[in-house]
This record gives sequence, structure tokens and C-alpha cells, in this order.
Amino acid sequence: MPLRDVLITISNQTTGGKYWASSYPMRDLNGDYKEESYSVPIYKVFITGTDAKGNKIVKSWAALRFMPYWNDPKKPVKSYKTRGFVVSGLNHFPKQATRNYIRGYTIHNTYSEYNGAIQLKGNFLIHAGPKTIADMGWGRAGCVETVGNFNDFKKDILKFTDCNMSDLHAGIEQVAKAGKLFVELLQVATPIVKPDGHFY
Repeated sequence: MPLRDVLITISNQTTGGKYWASSYPMRDLNGDYKEESYSVPIYKVFITGTDAKGNKIVKSWAALRFMPYWNDPKKPVKSYKTRGFVVSGLNHFPKQATRNYIRGYTIHNTYSEYNGAIQLKGNFLIHAGPKTIADMGWGRAGCVETVGNFNDFKKDILKFTDCNMSDLHAGIEQVAKAGKLFVELLQVATPIVKPDGHFY
């Protein structure tokens, strides 16, 4: 059977909940040796496809879309071009097929058991985020971080496309290369994100 199309929509709707994040790549904003915390919105994510009979099917997820980014201009992490403090994240990404899945991608800011990333453009990716909202302190530089078990997220994609590969990396690669994996980020304004406490 041919693979079916699947669409990942990073919506402009929030869940109503908040996530306590850290800035990235630097966690200490003012040099007081304390790690600032930031309250960021959580956005609804929808995986949409069709079943074997052509009926529409939708699975709901959640993700972190905008996060605090801090790279001290006086002593920057040179591998990141942007200097200073910004709220990082894409305001919009038009619906299009993404053909690149990076199986070797690993999370940079903290430990995660889930590897791999779906490329949007350049260094903007969709990858694993915290397993639960209670798993505080994640940070990143513009990517979309899914909340929950990222392997289950990939399994949903494969199920919707009717890809039966047991190797999740190989399965997502196949779906992407076949032009069946579509992604969109709906237009939304950048939220105001400021430090509002400390983790330590």
C-alpha cells in the first residue's frame, strides 16, 4: 500500500497551562550564579491524516513553541550567532513537505532518552521536549519541543501514513523522503517572556 500524507500542525492555540523554562545557551542572566526561571505558554499540536477508508483522523499533542534565549554579548557562546536576550521561536511556517529527518540529533540543553529531529528549515527543528510539564528547566534556541514521549509522537506519524517499520528512525526517514510528511506553524505573535524567579 502507498504511504498516506500526514500533517503536523503547530497551532496558535495555547493549552492554558504554563511551563517553567530555562534560558539557553546560558542559564544565568545577570551573573548572580542563580538560574532564572521563565513562564512560557504551551501550544496545542495536531497530527492529522486519514485512515484506510479515507476518514479524517486527528491526534492531539502539545509543544513548547517560544523559549527564552540568552547569549551574553560580553562572553558569548560563539557557536550561536545571536547575542543578547531574545524570545526564540518561529512566528509562522507555511504548510510544506519536509524531507529531512535527522536521526542522529540529540538534545543539547539537558538529558533526553529520545533522539532524532524533523527539520523545518536550517537549525529550526521539531524534536523531543520534556516528558511532562513537571519536568522543568528545559531550554532551546528556536526549535519546537514536543511535550511527552517523542517516540509515541513518531509512532503516531507512522500509523497515520500506514508505515509499518518497527525502526522509528527509518520509518520517519522513509515518510519524509517520500514527501508525505507535511508541517505547518500557524501565525502567532511572540509572547512576552521575562524572568520571574529562580530554579536555584
